[in-house]
Amino acid sequence: MIPKHSAAESMKMLKRQKYCFKATPNSHDGWNRALTTLFPEPAFHDVIEAHGVEGYVDDQWEIRFRSVGDTALRDGPRYSRLMKALWDNFGPTFDDYGIRLTNNHTGQFVPIT
Repeated sequence: MIPKHSAAESMKMLKRQKYCFKATPNSHDGWNRALTTLFPEPAFHDVIEAHGVEGYVDDQWEIRFRSVGDTALRDGPRYSRLMKALWDNFGPTFDDYGIRLTNNHTGQFVPIT
């Protein structure tokens, strides 16, 4: 699942979320393939844990994220920083699978650094 909140109750939060991975018809498969590639890497876990998140495999064998401790992911700026950190550290891998980070304020893709 592309990590972007889309529930109606989170619309206010989305207005404050600068960066996100936009869902497209082909992005779900690409997202899953990118995460499958990155999940075994300790550096991936270091990045997400620095943002108060851990990765886990659910009962459907999909990789998911959940908050650790009292950190809340339902905060637009916090969620945005996590997405930007993933892109900054693993942008080429996401790009290989057709996943691009979007700046919600400009509507443009974020270049790989």
